[in-house]
This record gives sequence, C-alpha cells and structure tokens, in this order.
Amino acid sequence: MLQLFATLKYGIKKRYHRNFGPYRDAVVISYPKSGRTWLRVMLNDLNILPGYEHDGSQNDLNRSYWELPEDKAGYTNHRVIFLARDPRDTVVSSYFQMTKRHKEYNGSISEFIRDDRYGIKKILKFHSIWDQNRHIPVDFKLIKYEDLHAAPFSVMKELLGFLDVHDIDEEKLQNIIWFYRFDNMHKLEKQGYFKKTFKNILYPKDPNDRDTYKTRKGKVGGFKEYFTREDLEYCKQVMKEFPNPFYRDAV
Repeated sequence: MLQLFATLKYGIKKRYHRNFGPYRDAVVISYPKSGRTWLRVMLNDLNILPGYEHDGSQNDLNRSYWELPEDKAGYTNHRVIFLARDPRDTVVSSYFQMTKRHKEYNGSISEFIRDDRYGIKKILKFHSIWDQNRHIPVDFKLIKYEDLHAAPFSVMKELLGFLDVHDIDEEKLQNIIWFYRFDNMHKLEKQGYFKKTFKNILYPKDPNDRDTYKTRKGKVGGFKEYFTREDLEYCKQVMKEFPNPFYRDAV
C-alpha cells in the first residue's frame, strides 16, 4: 500500500540495481550514524545512486581513533559528498546501534563516549582526516546533517547541483522530502517498506523498542537527553583538544 501511495503521489519508480551511469564516480562518505540513510532513500527515489562508504570507520572493525586510514589516494577520481553530523549526536546514535541493534557492546553510554574504538575522539579524528584530504578527490562537497534537517529542500537542491543534476522537478523533490520526513521514516521502517531494497539493514530488531530502529530519533541536539554533566564536560573538553573542522562553533 505504501509503495502504491508513493508511486501515485510523485511518480517514484523503484530501481534495485547498482547505478553504473553518470553517478558512478560519486561517493557519499560518512562516519556511521551520521544520517546517511535518510539522504540515501531520498536520492534513491530520485534515481540517483552514488556509492556509499564509511571509509574504514565502521565500529565493527574495532579500530581505535589513531588507526583510522589516512591515505585517500583511492578517491582521486571521485566526487566526494561528505556527510557530517555533530559528533555528540553521532556517538549517542552509535551507542544504540552497538548495544541494541548489533549487540556488540555491553558498557554504559559514558564508557562508550570515552572508548577509543567507538567514542567521540574517533569521530573527531575521522572528520579531521577528511578535512585535511578534501583536496584529493576531483570535487568535495560537505553536507551537515543539521543543515539537511533544517532546510532539506535547499540542501538537496545544492547537492543535485554538485552532481550536475538540473532537470529534477521541484514539486517531485518537495514531495519526496515530505514523504521521507523523519516521523514517517520511522513508520515506514516499522511496516517493512524498505526491506526489498535494504533487507534487514533498514528494519527494527524489535518493532516495540524504538532504540532498535535504524531510524531511531534523528533529533538535532538529542545527546543532551543521555549525557550526564560529566559526559557533557568531557565532550566539551575533547572537542577543544581535538578541534573539529566541521563543528568549530559547537562548543
């Protein structure tokens, strides 16, 4: 029913193959839990299918922040879209991913934040490495999750321009943004709307536990609901010691 609604509403035609057309040189790179799923489903419905990579930052690799790969020569011939999110929100979302979905971490959120393999230092380091290497790709485009959240139409239009896409119907784009607003994303995930395309990657481990959803909350500044005063101070101090090029004004 949801698929029928989407098709009737704005003419979405789902395609389930990897794109080898005009976007084969484009890749979206992000630290895990930076909001790329939301961006991906919108681009998919526009039939724009770039590559998607976490570039060695995946938590299941158990790499400490000083072990992150720094050589970006492999992206020389690519257009890189770098999606960044406030590292404090990212680390909270990562915590629930590792504890509720992957079930690979048993510690507290305070311990997770401070863990060199998963915590905030690793996110800051990943952002710093890419800021220092943004000259390597053919072109580099930074997108902040917070900007996408606040002004999705403007950010998506800017992104489409970066990809040299100039023939997208603006009403269709508006309808796609509306259809994939975050509260609806949560409902769609619960009802299995994404299973054909994304399998169990975009499906809750427990439909009755919101923290097991891929689209858990998506809230900007939501970290304040989970951090203790000590956690807030720790992150503030670390973000001063490891300046984040994309979030200099966040502390």
